[in-house]
Amino acid sequence: SAEVEELDLPNPKPLEENEPISEELEPVCNGPESISVLILGIDEHAQSDAIRLMRVDFLGPEISVVSIPRDFYVPIVDMAEHGITQGRINATYGYGEKFLGQGKGIFSLAENINYNFGVIFDHYLVLYFDNIAEYIDQIGGIEIVLEEPVADGNLYFSSGEHHLDGETAVGFMRMRYFDNDFARVRRQTMVLRAFYKKAMSELSRIELTQLALKGLGDKNIQTDFSVKDVAPLICLAQLIKGEDVDFVEIPDDSYYPFTTTSGANVQIPYDTVAPFLQSVMDGSYKPESNN
Repeated sequence: SAEVEELDLPNPKPLEENEPISEELEPVCNGPESISVLILGIDEHAQSDAIRLMRVDFLGPEISVVSIPRDFYVPIVDMAEHGITQGRINATYGYGEKFLGQGKGIFSLAENINYNFGVIFDHYLVLYFDNIAEYIDQIGGIEIVLEEPVADGNLYFSSGEHHLDGETAVGFMRMRYFDNDFARVRRQTMVLRAFYKKAMSELSRIELTQLALKGLGDKNIQTDFSVKDVAPLICLAQLIKGEDVDFVEIPDDSYYPFTTTSGANVQIPYDTVAPFLQSVMDGSYKPESNN
């Protein structure tokens, strides 16, 4: 399209194997040194069913994605006048939509993430799960491989290879009845990895750009990304290898289970969670430090 052609798409320069890295790195793809993004997957109840923080490093180059469990039970700082002072972190999106106005849920959740974990971000992307299904279908579905069967009351996936269309992939992402929220986070990661692999291996740069521009123009997606932000991101995505996308999990010993007075099963984060998240988002985290 004309809009795609008008974008100044930088050409990714492959890194040669064993190429020496200079002391002063330059950002690749005409990008900034790094950007940080809050990505939300919203369910039909206006709850943020998936909360991901992403650091895009144009110096590395690499991408780090860390999940904040939806069941983290934390102080809520912006809803006291409505009688809400603590709750699940994922509920703050819905509180913002209800009490602050449509489109304001992202700002409530952002304020509470900042208060509890000391993390801020440059951009945000809010998707409903129906949107996610649509974009998976647009690239022809995804492929996943399961080492063992997964089931809940409605869905069953055997071990082995599966081709998932958008609706099935979203159902797979949201299963939780027979395990827990952390197993669901890992299933979400499987879908994200599979989507990334499929898009990068099968779509041309023009097709990737068209897909991104469609997202920017989608009235059901809320984001502050602009057209000029697209080119460096697509260039970087094509430049790096799949193993340079690091999906990070908060260590198991950083939270503990708790039952609220109303009988809800939640997780209480220790004060180690904030510096861990900050290290991922400032680039100081190293994967081996999680072992």
